Amino acid sequence: MNSPVSIGNETYLVFCRDNVDPDVVTRILELSPSESLHVGDTGHYEWNGQPYVSQVGLWKLRLPGADNTQRVEDQISGWIELLRPKSTALGLLKELGYNPYIDCRAEPGSLSLCIDPEVLTALGALNVALSVWLHEQATG
Repeated sequence: MNSPVSIGNETYLVFCRDNVDPDVVTRILELSPSESLHVGDTGHYEWNGQPYVSQVGLWKLRLPGADNTQRVEDQISGWIELLRPKSTALGLLKELGYNPYIDCRAEPGSLSLCIDPEVLTALGALNVALSVWLHEQATG
């Protein structure tokens, strides 16, 4: 029997809505995404055996230099360091109706996450939301 592969901890900055143009995000933030889709693009996904046509614009960047063994909390702090100098750019994107969030995917077996108030305040000051995925602990 094969053991499940651990994906580790991953965090991404994401802009995803029907009005998001990933080229605009790239130009304003001066960061290149790990993944992007325009509305109407066919991604590498399938739905019921058919190519998926995106109904939303997507701009997604994995934390540069991140290691899957780093705690999610530490990666979030890394995002704040990266994004603080870009607060004006983030404000401009907010004015355009683009609402970014940090997508946090904890490794399987993770059941707890504690984000310090200072980190939450810093994310709020940047107008960046936090989305956290936790996994149930494996039984057996």
